[in-house]
Amino acid sequence: MSFKGFLNHIFSQKDASSRETPVNWNEKRKHNRVEFKDNQGLFVHLLSPEGAGSARTLGATVRNLSVRGCWLNFPSSVDRDRLNVGGEFVATLAVDDFPIPLHVEVIRLIGDTEAAIRFKPPFPRELEKLERFLEPHCLGMSLREIDQASLQNVKETGMRWFQGVNETNLFSWTDVQTKDIVQQQLLFLGNVVEWTKTNPLRTGRIRGEEPSLSPTVGWIKAELLEFHAAPEEKLILHAKTILEASGVSADVRNIFLNKLKKR
Repeated sequence: MSFKGFLNHIFSQKDASSRETPVNWNEKRKHNRVEFKDNQGLFVHLLSPEGAGSARTLGATVRNLSVRGCWLNFPSSVDRDRLNVGGEFVATLAVDDFPIPLHVEVIRLIGDTEAAIRFKPPFPRELEKLERFLEPHCLGMSLREIDQASLQNVKETGMRWFQGVNETNLFSWTDVQTKDIVQQQLLFLGNVVEWTKTNPLRTGRIRGEEPSLSPTVGWIKAELLEFHAAPEEKLILHAKTILEASGVSADVRNIFLNKLKKR
């Protein structure tokens, strides 16, 4: 199929297969752009017209990404120089090996090999997959520790509490005598991942609507948690992503990550 034919095919489908995709996470979060390393394998391919109805595919790695745009790094200045500010391209973004079709506009050229692009409407239904992919990263980046001075009985329980958007909460309990961390619990999107000194890592869900947490309530009561017969790998992967993306202090984060990685 020629480049012109490909364009016509893509955009003739927009009314039937595209819509403005709502973002489900808190729009007021400070962090709406996720940073990625080259070895994390996120790629964008753009079709660059070469004339006579043909096109060349330009590949670039993703440096950072949001649901409405990304920063790209091209392998050479020759490829990047095929872009111009204001230029529009048909592109695909590979997320978990799933290609998401996009219509993009170049908004900035940086250095010799980098460029910033934004996604243009109509936004495809497949963009929901990008939202789901980015969500645990954004939840992790939103975690902030609650001042221990505002927590009741913290000296007796040895608890540290990190809270984020969309009812994301991380609790970590320390034995006040030995100073060893003896239990950690991560709550996100109605799910729970936890380990204790006497119980191995387990996953589960919160029964019913998740209650609001406050300094007087603390963590979710045990009777509101329903654990799976065996840990669910998908929840473990999400928990790992949340913790790796967070700024939670290393002494808390690394112990939890080690428990997750031993699975």
